[in-house]
Amino acid sequence: MKNHQYIEKLLKNYKKIKNLRDIKRHDLDFFTEQQKSMKAYPCTKDEYIEELSLKHSEPTISSNVIYDKTYNIMLNIDLAFENEEENILITNDKIITRRIKEMKRELEIFDYIIQKVDIGLQTLSEINRKILIDKMMHQLSYDDIAYKYNRSYDGVQKIGSKAIRELTKLIYINLIRDFVDKYL
Repeated sequence: MKNHQYIEKLLKNYKKIKNLRDIKRHDLDFFTEQQKSMKAYPCTKDEYIEELSLKHSEPTISSNVIYDKTYNIMLNIDLAFENEEENILITNDKIITRRIKEMKRELEIFDYIIQKVDIGLQTLSEINRKILIDKMMHQLSYDDIAYKYNRSYDGVQKIGSKAIRELTKLIYINLIRDFVDKYL
């Protein structure tokens, strides 16, 4: 893709990006709270196994053959607790801590991209910004935009192309490429 195509895709998905950022913030809050609760209320081996296992009203083992995947997991966890001197929750805490760091980095990228787009849009002239927003974010056709602003189709198309070129110059394109390829 060419640089301006990345910017166009970014603008077309601007609302989606903001929603993804909000979801990631929510997930980060969840993981942070989970980590805090793990530290505040460490659980025993049996509580941990019970939390991971499905609640069955009937036994899932018959004739000494294990049919239930959950029971296999429970046995493995039981062995891990027996073989390890430290609580298995320490490992989970490390995993959650690493995931929280990853999520914070992703949020920084989302915030950076949104900030760059907002700043870039503010630097455009008012008519360029309106046409670009109508075309990319509101998905209007150039015919509709020309009618809306009482301009010719060719004039509106030239303004839209010029606005994309200006915005492309303002935004650090390598980060945008990576972001668009990963999230959109």
